[in-house]
Amino acid sequence: MKETKDSSNNRSLMVKFRVTADEKKLLTEVAESLGMDVSQYIRARALAGGETLMITARDFRLSTDKIGEQIGKIGSNVNQFARYANTLYNSNQVDPYVIGQFRQELAAYKDEIEKLKAVFTALLKSKKL
Repeated sequence: MKETKDSSNNRSLMVKFRVTADEKKLLTEVAESLGMDVSQYIRARALAGGETLMITARDFRLSTDKIGEQIGKIGSNVNQFARYANTLYNSNQVDPYVIGQFRQELAAYKDEIEKLKAVFTALLKSKKL
């Protein structure tokens, strides 16, 4: 076979394999849900070496919904703790230093949550999920 200057993009060879009707249907559905044709999907899965995660838009949204739920629960727990800490602080039952440390940790937590929101928002917008 004669090599060309840029042989990496020259896909002139074909690989064939057999699948059942159900497998073909599934391959087509998954590929389409990822915005690919079947060849692109199979090539990406086979050649990624386990480094690329492919997930359908539906599964991505379900996963992010679950993450959002957990973040909401954490936020609720933080609010309950903050109210209790403020009650103790206002009745002089806790060291002001501890309250200061708590406020620093809470600010850091809020920053991380905002970063996480920004990442998910960018993912949703860029992939049009």
